Amino acid sequence: MAGIVPRQAERARSGRPRGNPAPGSHPLRGGRALVVGGCAPGPDGAPAEAVAAALAAAGAAVAVAGDTGRPGAPAAVLPADGPGAVPEAARRAARTGAPVLALHCASGSEAACRAAVAHTTLEFGGIDLVVVCAEAGGEIPVRTASWLLSAVRGFTRDGAAVLLAGPAPQGAPPVPGVPADDPRVAVRPVPGADPEELARGCVRAAAEAVRGRPAGAPAVRRAAARGPRR
Repeated sequence: MAGIVPRQAERARSGRPRGNPAPGSHPLRGGRALVVGGCAPGPDGAPAEAVAAALAAAGAAVAVAGDTGRPGAPAAVLPADGPGAVPEAARRAARTGAPVLALHCASGSEAACRAAVAHTTLEFGGIDLVVVCAEAGGEIPVRTASWLLSAVRGFTRDGAAVLLAGPAPQGAPPVPGVPADDPRVAVRPVPGADPEELARGCVRAAAEAVRGRPAGAPAVRRAAARGPRR
């Protein structure tokens, strides 16, 4: 999957069912989200698990990606019933009835970040939201956020939001090298004192990003109705 290019993802998107959220439904219903990092549990739980479950409860299809310690593998689809924090986060999100995907995504790898975006795009027919989670007690991985944003800009055609969930490194720009005037991708910081608060903040920020899209921009597309990957 690491070799997939945007043109292949575009062909996959064109062949998937789509639709807009029903009037009065949550702005995220039918959206496609990727949650990266933050899978290791801390004293209050794992940030990624809480965020993924909250996005799924709002109606989004959710992919959860984290480093599962697979040497030599930048990214790979994981079985939903497998061991470890990443499949567990996906299983919690799946309890809402939303389509979910669990992914291995090697930390410190640009190829892994691009592959995670590609997997999500191909599985759900597109990507609307990426959440970069700080690990419990840590800071946002700025370099990872930069790689993910670059990948999203290459795959999205309708626009997407990138949320930085957790504390930012002192004095660091939100995402290095990101044009402030790029109309396709909105970058928003999301603070939170614990995973559940962070999750609620991500849902609010994602909904605001959808509502704040420029006039004439397409609404959130509906993900293909799929169950957990087995």
